Amino acid sequence: MSWSHGTVGVADRGAPSLDSEELADIGDPTDPPLTVHRKINAAPHGLLNEFLNRGWAVVMTDYEGLGTRGPHPYLFGASEARGVLDIVQAARALHNRDSATGQEIISRRFVIVGHSQGGQAALFAAHLAPTWTGELALLAVAAIAPASAQERLLLLSLLPAAPDLAFLPLAIAGALASDPGLATELEQKVFTPLGLQLFKNTIDVQTRVELSKPDSWGALPGRKYFRVLSRKPRLTAALRRMHPDLEIQVPIRISQAVNDRRVSAAATKRLWKQLKRRNQTVTVEWVEYDKVAPAVPASLGDHFGILNSDVVPLADWLERKFATAK
Repeated sequence: MSWSHGTVGVADRGAPSLDSEELADIGDPTDPPLTVHRKINAAPHGLLNEFLNRGWAVVMTDYEGLGTRGPHPYLFGASEARGVLDIVQAARALHNRDSATGQEIISRRFVIVGHSQGGQAALFAAHLAPTWTGELALLAVAAIAPASAQERLLLLSLLPAAPDLAFLPLAIAGALASDPGLATELEQKVFTPLGLQLFKNTIDVQTRVELSKPDSWGALPGRKYFRVLSRKPRLTAALRRMHPDLEIQVPIRISQAVNDRRVSAAATKRLWKQLKRRNQTVTVEWVEYDKVAPAVPASLGDHFGILNSDVVPLADWLERKFATAK
């Protein structure tokens, strides 16, 4: 099972592999944003442990450019997809033989599950799998509150001060990494001088939680950071390419909390309908939660609470896919 994680930012220090469960439990009272960041990294552990308890090998990529050289192309589907698929190949190459018997212990059959940014990445990975990992057998993909309709992030530039504004510079960073030719448009037409300087000072060094704080992108109205973001065709096109309405050849499961304040339930339902129209030869399931278990901490809301409520239903769905596969 390849797990694709949610948004941590594009800074290397936010890479999940650099974190640990112990750090998430202890936290750091001298650095509250990093404490919240660690809680976010720990949020899917219950779900992943359920998968492990069912006897599945679980792998997770940091995505390109997180904790390694170069930029992280945030929400750039092709880059995310390759990471989500490559980690399966890496696990099989490194750990696939029992030292005593020489038998294969990690099968060629696999599934993909992701949350938030990772839900979007999971769908892109499922789309790419037939050509990128043709020697493996993808059985299903599950996306929990997947990111979609990224061009709508441009509307954040019109809002007063809000922590969610941080997602717009992150998406712009991803667009720039996928299309370096955007640099001139960003400097001349997208950012104000104040916004451009803040972007350069923060985007590669702060985690997503830190970017949302008042001393970063959560402090001022969007219009102090951005010029009017209409008629920016190259940026808009890059954001639209991040939308995961894709051809996928395996069963798809989309789950969403109705009261999720981070990823709109209405937007996710639109994506589900688009996927159903595009993929009529496979099942495209919709699972909706009117109420979910509390997240830890509760301030993380239903966007993370769903990771507690969807554990057994999701694992049971995946188990049926494994059981019926040839």
